[in-house]
This record gives sequence, structure tokens and C-alpha cells, in this order.
Amino acid sequence: MKSLRLSLAVLALCAAGSGGALAAGGMGAEFLPKNLKKPSAEATTDAQLDALRNAKEAAKLEPVPGKAAPLGYDLVSMSTFISGEAVYTLVPKSAVLHVPEARSGSVGDAPGKKFASWPVFLAAHRAWLTPFEVSLAQARGEAPISPDQIEMFKKGTSVVVAVHRGGPISVLPLQPKDAAGKPVATSQPTKP
Repeated sequence: MKSLRLSLAVLALCAAGSGGALAAGGMGAEFLPKNLKKPSAEATTDAQLDALRNAKEAAKLEPVPGKAAPLGYDLVSMSTFISGEAVYTLVPKSAVLHVPEARSGSVGDAPGKKFASWPVFLAAHRAWLTPFEVSLAQARGEAPISPDQIEMFKKGTSVVVAVHRGGPISVLPLQPKDAAGKPVATSQPTKP
């Protein structure tokens, strides 16, 4: 009996406390704005939504006059093909540092073969394909690749591809420097 009375007392205190918490927390109809409008009776139908979406998509597909893509800056013109027996991959222009005579047919067009990503292609052709890690300064043409490394490429039988953090990267020619060691501005940009 004592436990029943105790339970009822606890419930009464909780009920009284929760009512105050609701009022203090800003919940309830009395806290809604006075100028709140009723929900709209008109709902947009599926057909109306489809018509709006189709109109927006059609506007996106319209060609913009005078905004042609620049010629010569597409993936194929900015890449070098390296092909294996049944697959090929693309690397940036100037990423191939050395091609031995025996492998000259592996660099160029790859008609009738399937594309493979660089990591997959490299794993399948490690016997004749060697990645050579370069720094960003070497890739920009600010620092030279050591002559010993270049000699080693020439003596080897592998196609050597410049990579930075495992991915192929173009290597620009070494920039000429003045007596102070600063790069000399050339009249024309150096082509890779």
C-alpha cells in the first residue's frame, strides 16, 4: 500500500513538472505565430512537376551561341597511348621519359583494344613498363632529373613513365635560369 501511494505521488510530481517544462520549452499551440496562414488547398500534381522538370532540362540542353569548346584541348590530343597485348592506357603528354627501340610499337595508337586504367595496366605490364617517381619541381621543369637516371633509362629495356605519388604526370623541359638562379622568361611557352 505504501508503495502504491509512493508511486502515485511520484507520477503526480512528474505530471506537474512536465507541464511546466512544455510551457517553458515553447511547445504548444499558444506559441504558434498569430498570423500563421492555413495550408494551401492546391497541391502541385505529378503532371505539373513533370512539365516543370522537362522545361528546365530542355533549357539546359540548348546550345549557347558563341561558346564553342577550344580545339586541341581534348583527352586524346593531351595524352599518349601505351598499349599492351589486348589493352591500352592513357598517360599525359610528356609523361613517357624513355622508349627503347624494342618497345617503340607500344607507344602510340591503340586501335581495337580495350582501355585499362593506369594501375591495372601497370600491374599487368610490369615486365616492360617502369614507373619513375618525380618531384613536382621536376615535373614543372624547375629541377633536373639526374643524368645518372637518364643514362640508366637508356641502358634499360623498359618504357619509363614519370609518376608523382603513383599517378602519371607530364614532365616539362628544364627551364633556363639566369646568373641569380631565377627562371628566365622565354618569349614563347616551352612545349612538352
